[in-house]
Amino acid sequence: MRKLLCAVLLVGLFVTSATAWTVGTLSRMNATEEEYSERNPLAYASNAEGLIQSIVLGDGLSGEGKPSFKFYDSLTMMQMALNRGEIDVIVMPDFVGEYMLRNNPDCSLKVFVLLKRQISLALGFLEEKADLCKRFNEALKTLTENGMTSHLARYYIAGPEAQNPQPVSFEKFEGAETVNILVTGDMPPLDYVDAGGMPAGYNTAILAEIGRLLHVNINLVSSEAGARAAALKSGRVDAVLWVEVMPEGEAQFDKPEGIVVTMPYYGWNKVFMIGMKKK
Repeated sequence: MRKLLCAVLLVGLFVTSATAWTVGTLSRMNATEEEYSERNPLAYASNAEGLIQSIVLGDGLSGEGKPSFKFYDSLTMMQMALNRGEIDVIVMPDFVGEYMLRNNPDCSLKVFVLLKRQISLALGFLEEKADLCKRFNEALKTLTENGMTSHLARYYIAGPEAQNPQPVSFEKFEGAETVNILVTGDMPPLDYVDAGGMPAGYNTAILAEIGRLLHVNINLVSSEAGARAAALKSGRVDAVLWVEVMPEGEAQFDKPEGIVVTMPYYGWNKVFMIGMKKK
């Protein structure tokens, strides 16, 4: 991995060309595939002066081609498309990429992108649930200030639990309010659903801490990333974990009008593009 990351930096990797890449990504709540392909920072060489700091190319990809993005409602569907050759690479945060590389020996890191600023994840609520959002935000602020979010990140994302995330225990408070929260399992080991269908990993650990602080009962609802907006708007859930928040000044692909978000609870500035090994 270190040899790859020390390869030649190609700041202007993605240039307009007749040759195009097809990049798989999880469905966003505020963009179509066409809009995402046109406005995504990775589609523009000129954005090297904006969000992108540097790009490292490796393992058999040419530096030519402006990528087009294809949406998938879940990580599983996206991985199947990669195996079938429908897409050239999957784009994901570095922690998901590392998880995928550990668990799939047929995959390799094709492109490494270093960003100047962080992309973040937050909890999302409908505007009519703004008061509930505010309460969750205050709890997240407390967990950040007392170091709990950093502690849990070290354990669940960088530590031993990242290899095989386990379900988290939630305290039950008799007579207390129940908050239904959608988790996708599409960003392991941060957002993970185990083989038995139980949510696990960093996201659930954060929610367990919030539940304890607010004395509310957290009810987890498992669903795919592509179902987040529908679940919120239908009232099936009170909140979704996660909403991807781009840095200020960049297009917000995952935060439609009518959605309010908490402060970020996790962020990254490294992006992996994973593809199949050459045979």
